Amino acid sequence: MPAWPESDDPLQVAAMAHARLDAWRRTHPRATLREIEAEVDRQLADVRTHAIERLAHDVAAEPRPACPTCGGPMQQVGMRERTVVTAQDERLTVRGPGDRCPACGAGLFPPR
Repeated sequence: MPAWPESDDPLQVAAMAHARLDAWRRTHPRATLREIEAEVDRQLADVRTHAIERLAHDVAAEPRPACPTCGGPMQQVGMRERTVVTAQDERLTVRGPGDRCPACGAGLFPPR
C-alpha cells in the first residue's frame, strides 16, 4: 500500500486515501458491503492518525510552556519521542521537545 505523502496538504492526503481504497477495491472485486465498509473504516482511521500526528507535531513546535506544577518557565532538555494509541486504536509516534522546570524539576512532553 502506498505510503502517506509528506505534505501537510489535506487534499493530498485525501487523494491518497482515495487511491488506496481504489487499489484495495481492484484486488477485492467481490467484496461484500461489510468488507468494503471495514476497509473504508481502516483507511479513514489511517487518515485520522496521519492528521493527529501532523497536528501534534505542530503543537510540539510551540514556545516553551509554563510549568504545570509551579508555574515557572520550562526549559527544553532535548527531543523526545512517544508512541501513543488513539481512540480508534491506531498507533502513532509523537516527536517533540521535552521540557524540564529548573525550579521544581517537573518534566513535560507535549502534547498531552
